[in-house]
Amino acid sequence: MFVSRAELVKQAAGATSDADWRSWQHLYDTLFNAVEPVLPYLFPGGEDSVRDADDMYVWQFLAAMGVGASPDQQQRLVLGVKDRVMRTVEMAKVLPEMLRERRLGDVNLFMRAIGLDVELLG
Repeated sequence: MFVSRAELVKQAAGATSDADWRSWQHLYDTLFNAVEPVLPYLFPGGEDSVRDADDMYVWQFLAAMGVGASPDQQQRLVLGVKDRVMRTVEMAKVLPEMLRERRLGDVNLFMRAIGLDVELLG
């Protein structure tokens, strides 16, 4: 919520001073650098939980992080969860349509936040 709220404040024209925004950016960078090494481990249940729908909250968090990220940070986010994205997309192919759409929608929440789409993955 903190990251999402900061993005809303950023988008409100003239709501923050340059000094305030630089201070926020420093805090965001610190948060990003702390989270980056553990990105693959944010998902509940480990690697075998790709079938678990509880990872929706992680995709929401990643989307919020992606919106506020620089292009370099967005690339690093993608690299950090690339395997999970690919496994989820592959697993979704064998799910019933409703579940497939939900799982791909969760992943796409993150992907679209950084200007991508799971459709690009084939």
